[in-house]
Amino acid sequence: MVVQALAETPGTAGTPAAAQIHPEGPLPSRLRSSARGCYSIWETLDRQGRSPGTVRENELVRELARAGLAEKTAEMCARLCRDVDWTAKTPLSAWLKAVRSFYLPKLQSV
Repeated sequence: MVVQALAETPGTAGTPAAAQIHPEGPLPSRLRSSARGCYSIWETLDRQGRSPGTVRENELVRELARAGLAEKTAEMCARLCRDVDWTAKTPLSAWLKAVRSFYLPKLQSV
């Protein structure tokens, strides 16, 4: 069974698409909820004309916690956000892949 996570398709200006990330079986529930929380916050900020890369880390942690992530998980996701080039073509995909790599370090690329 192929499990999918939300990612951004190049050239579609932020349109969500499915990207295969872990064909061996189900994703850990923490990864799934973290990816959903990150995507939800990205979507909210995008509607406001902002991105996770343009808000302060502590504000991002608060937003992720409001989206349902545990405080430590929200902090981890916000830290991973720092390493993303938010001016790149697919920054959301890079952020979600960083979160995935935290939980599944053996998977380096899709």
